[in-house]
Amino acid sequence: MKTQQQQRLYGFLVAFTVILLVLAQVLLLQTLKKVTGDLIDVKNEVVTQAKTLNDRNELVGGYSKFMDALQLPGNRDASFPATELDLYNMIENIMISRSIEHTNTSASGGSSEPGSELRLRITFNGSYYNILRLLAEFRAAPFVIRVADFSVSGQTDGKISGALTIISRIRS
Repeated sequence: MKTQQQQRLYGFLVAFTVILLVLAQVLLLQTLKKVTGDLIDVKNEVVTQAKTLNDRNELVGGYSKFMDALQLPGNRDASFPATELDLYNMIENIMISRSIEHTNTSASGGSSEPGSELRLRITFNGSYYNILRLLAEFRAAPFVIRVADFSVSGQTDGKISGALTIISRIRS
C-alpha cells in the first residue's frame, strides 16, 4: 500500500509541479507583453521627441540666418538726402544688390525745400532672406531713413511680396 500511496503522492507532486510551471509561464508571458508594450510606447515617445528636437533645431537655424541678415553695422555718419532722386537711387541700388524686384514706387512730399518730408512707397517681390537683408541694409544706409510701414504676404513660388513706406527729410 505504501507504494500505491507513494505513487499517488509522486503523481500529485508531478502534476502540481507541471501546473506551477504552466502558471509561471503564463505570468511571465503577461509580464513580458506588458514590458514589451511599455518599451514600444517609450520608443514612440523618443521618436516623437527626436522629431520635435529636429524641428526646433531647424527653427534655430532659421533664426540664426535671420540674425546673420541683421548683422550689418549701422551708419553713424548718415545724413539726409539732398533730393528725392538721391533717396530713390539709394533704395533702388540696395534692392538691386539684394535681387529684389520692385514693382511700383510712388513718391509723396513734393516739396524740395530743406527739411521737408520725403516719402517713398515701394511694392516688391523677393525671397524672404533677401528681404530681411534689405531691411538690415537700411540700417547701414548713407541716409537717415525710417521704415514707416512694412507688410508682406506669401506667394506660391516660395517668394514673398510686400510693400513698405520709407520716410526721410531733405538735407538742410
